[in-house]
Amino acid sequence: MPDLYILMGANGAGKSTTGSIYLPVHIQKKQDVFDGDKFYWNRVRELYKQQTPSIKEAKRLALDFLFEHFENLVKCDQAKGRFCL
Repeated sequence: MPDLYILMGANGAGKSTTGSIYLPVHIQKKQDVFDGDKFYWNRVRELYKQQTPSIKEAKRLALDFLFEHFENLVKCDQAKGRFCL
């Protein structure tokens, strides 16, 4: 069974900047780290540019997309026994 590492912390704690150093070396060298904040804000910008009615709606849709995407990554990892990012 593969391992799943989830790094959590308060805003500004440095998860995106230094979080990968807490992962095993073989993962650091071979895999990208999924950055939910970066993914979310990129999706908000994409949706807003596509004429989403409001920034609030773009944020709601982006959050739904983020959760769905992350859930699919976890399912893929579990099914294939490897990192699917």
